[in-house]
Amino acid sequence: MMNKKHMILVFDEFQEVIRIAGEDALKVMRSYFQAHQNVAYLFLGSKEGMMNTIFGDKRQAFYRFATILPIPSIPSEAWWII
Repeated sequence: MMNKKHMILVFDEFQEVIRIAGEDALKVMRSYFQAHQNVAYLFLGSKEGMMNTIFGDKRQAFYRFATILPIPSIPSEAWWII
């Protein structure tokens, strides 16, 4: 029996792909990602509008490729210095 390994790929500031490599890079990435098995993707980005466009605009290569989960701001009283 083959040992199937699972992997999680994390992309921080994912919206920067467009600025650095152009929108065509997203098309190439999506084509590769769709062929992968046993891989989960986590796309992080601080520019909410751009992330919503990348994953929510049907004209974009990553349309509906991910579930959008907004992360609320952490209140300042929740932070502490160790």
